[in-house]
Amino acid sequence: EARLGFAVAGIPHVVIRVPDVALCDVLGRGSYVRNHGSLEAGANVNFVSRDESGWHIRTFERGVEGETLACGTGSVATAILLRLWGEAGDDVELETASGGRLGIRSVRGSDGSWTASLRGEGRLVFAYQPVVAADAAARIADYECLLRMIGEDGKPVAAAAFIPVIERLGFVRMIDRYVLD
Repeated sequence: EARLGFAVAGIPHVVIRVPDVALCDVLGRGSYVRNHGSLEAGANVNFVSRDESGWHIRTFERGVEGETLACGTGSVATAILLRLWGEAGDDVELETASGGRLGIRSVRGSDGSWTASLRGEGRLVFAYQPVVAADAAARIADYECLLRMIGEDGKPVAAAAFIPVIERLGFVRMIDRYVLD
């Protein structure tokens, strides 16, 4: 392991720079680090390496207690640490365990805080629906955040079509964790 860092991108993440993520014991090493006594609430553990085709990432996710195919917050934490370590610039692209690519743009504010945007295929996405006030002005009073699934054709899938499947397969807890994280 070449480097190890910690960042909170909504939830805590440990990022470990390794020679080759394909050779990592993500379950064994990830579980050990995730449960380390120095991490009060535990953490997701991201392993990252670079080869001639670019950056690669694999993630051990708390709650799931195993490897996930992709982790957006882990990718953001990793991109920011790679930038701080001088190994990447504002824009980083990471190939996930699923083979998909996530692009992260990170910008550091004058106060030291980070703003990041994530690009890539997202099948479960958040849609912000305006809540219109019931007054004469009919102004937008707020926004409601809705979980939506994007189908293979790129169009939204009705919640009534995918939520029962998630419930039947026993993934509700995992989806709850995804939404809360």
